[in-house]
Amino acid sequence: MRTKILLGLLLLSFTFCFVSCDEDTKEEETKIPENIDRSFSNKFSPLQPRQWSIVDNYYIATFTDTYNLNETAWFTTEGIWQMTKTDVPETQMLPYAVEYTFAHSEYAGNKITAICKIERLNMKGALYRISILKGEIRQNVYIQTDGILIRTLYGNNDQFRLVKVPAEVNAYMAEYYSQAPVLGILFNDEGHIEIYISHENNLKRVELSWDGYWFSTSWQMKDTEQLPEYVTDFIAQHYAGYSIRERRYEISNHGNYYCVRLITNDDDIIVSIRDDSQE
Repeated sequence: MRTKILLGLLLLSFTFCFVSCDEDTKEEETKIPENIDRSFSNKFSPLQPRQWSIVDNYYIATFTDTYNLNETAWFTTEGIWQMTKTDVPETQMLPYAVEYTFAHSEYAGNKITAICKIERLNMKGALYRISILKGEIRQNVYIQTDGILIRTLYGNNDQFRLVKVPAEVNAYMAEYYSQAPVLGILFNDEGHIEIYISHENNLKRVELSWDGYWFSTSWQMKDTEQLPEYVTDFIAQHYAGYSIRERRYEISNHGNYYCVRLITNDDDIIVSIRDDSQE
C-alpha cells in the first residue's frame, strides 16, 4: 500500500513538472519585447491586444477597437508600426465619400464578400478594400478615404504580403516625388509595388519593383483631353463594338503610351498604343 502511495506521488510530481514546463514555454512564446509593447500602447492606448503572433519577423497584434471592430497591426522588430487592417462588417460603416463612390461605380450591385480598411506608414488617410464577386470573378476595389477610386485588382491578390515598403522604393520616391502626398500603396497582380500620389493636379500611379527599379508612371486623362486621331482610328478598326471605359497616359522605361480600357458585355481589356509624338 505504501509503495502504491509513493508511486502515485511520484507520478503526480512528474505531471506537475510537465504542466509547469508547458506553461513556462507558453509564456516565453507569447512574451513581447518592451519596445513592441510600448509602440502598441503609444499608438492604440487604451486598447489592449488579444493576441500576439510573429510572422516573417513582424510582430502582429490582434485586438478590438472602441467600435468593437477587429483590427490587426504589424510592427517591425525595432518597434516601428507599419500597417493596420480593420475589418468593416457592413457598408453603412464606410465613410460617406467611400460609400458614395462605390455606390456610383461600375461595381455597385455586385455581391460584397468582405470589407476592410488598410492604413500604412507614410500613407495619407486609408484605403478601403471592398471585395466583390462579379459573376464568378473575385475582385478587390480600393477606394481612398476621400472617395477616390484608386484601383481594382483580382481577388487572389494578397496585399498583406507587402507590410514594409522596401527602402529602395522609398529612396526612389524621395528622389523624384518627395513633395507628393502618398494616397495609396498596393501590391499588384504582376508582383510589383504601386505607389499612388497626388502630383501636378493628377492622381499618379508609380509602378516599381521591390528593389526600387522604376517601370512606369501613369495617370487618368481628363475629360477635356482628347485621344489622338490615330489612336481612335486604331480602336475603331480593331475593336469595333467595344466602348471606352477609361483612358490613361503612361510614361515608361520603354516609351510613352495611351492606355485605353475597352469593354463589352463579356470582355474587359486594356489596349496600349504608343505615343507617336514622343518619337
